[in-house]
Amino acid sequence: MSQRSVLRPQQQTTGTTPGPPRHRLAHGPLLLPFRGHRYRDGEDLRLEGAPALYVIEQVSQGRTVQRGVIGALDLGSADGSVIPHENIIPAKVDLQYRIARMVHGYPEPIMLASSGGVGARGLAAVTLRAPDQEFTSPEGTTHRLWACTDRDEQRSLTEGLDRAPVLVADGHHRFEAALRCRREFRDRRNADRVPALLVDTDLHPLRLSAIHRWLPNLDPAWAIARLSRGASVTEWHGPARDPVPGEFMLTGKGRTWSVSAVDRGWTDQALARHPSAWRDLDTVILHHLLIDRVWASSRAGEDIRYIHDSAVEHGAPPPEGTLVLLAPPALNHVRDLAESGTRLPHKTTSFEPKPLPWQLYYRWDS
Repeated sequence: MSQRSVLRPQQQTTGTTPGPPRHRLAHGPLLLPFRGHRYRDGEDLRLEGAPALYVIEQVSQGRTVQRGVIGALDLGSADGSVIPHENIIPAKVDLQYRIARMVHGYPEPIMLASSGGVGARGLAAVTLRAPDQEFTSPEGTTHRLWACTDRDEQRSLTEGLDRAPVLVADGHHRFEAALRCRREFRDRRNADRVPALLVDTDLHPLRLSAIHRWLPNLDPAWAIARLSRGASVTEWHGPARDPVPGEFMLTGKGRTWSVSAVDRGWTDQALARHPSAWRDLDTVILHHLLIDRVWASSRAGEDIRYIHDSAVEHGAPPPEGTLVLLAPPALNHVRDLAESGTRLPHKTTSFEPKPLPWQLYYRWDS
């Protein structure tokens, strides 16, 4: 199993944003052109000649899997126009803040999801010409980049951006770190912005995957025995499969179980002080009911590892403990909760494909 896919948990923040949701659209453009630094033909980072919006494209196995527009997100206009959907881990925000200070900027963009925010005709027109940069990664995905410096072309790329708030799909910790940098480095030119990749999910839907949990201190047979008191538990002997919403797949010591229909009384009691919208979220039930209460005496919550789908698909089963597989939430559910002011627990969602780091580097004093 890849070690890079395994993260340790830290403190979790509250489940809701303070006060009622406030959604307003900025009076100016959210995405602004900037002079990016990028690698050219294997050389060192070079500064672009003129401020630009950048179109990126990823092609895998002959199929376009993503197109989007990268610009400098104006953090002063982001309040109410850019909506985070997930809680953060403070230690990870600190890490991203230290990285930003060390490199005087940001080596990768946060990813924003919108519905109708990108001009389809403008995007298609840009990708008809030869890209300014093209390379193929070791796994076979071709990455292309176009710099768009013409103002009319820039307007055509973001013509729908003022119609609705946009969702932070990936990069919550980088977004929070950027807000911190904006507060602390007001003397740095361009420190009030952060690079952002805007993806129109109507044109190029993002893949929403679950993030699973590995509990190395939890004995699977003991865990199943405890769950059987208030849930439907069935040992699974068929080929490996993904769980459906409302179901957990537990694996350990060569055995797999399907767990569903968790007692509603258990759930109501465990989540009495949490937002009502959380009660149908699998990650909430796993953490606040199963780990914190049902398995509390097992030290299960002392060491939790977060594992993405790709690591589960390509890695060997964990050598010890219990692996809990979850189903991803639906995108419209994620968006509805975010727009109502409710954030999901940290590490609930994984939106893909993600942009590559260092493909385009944003520097504060450029």
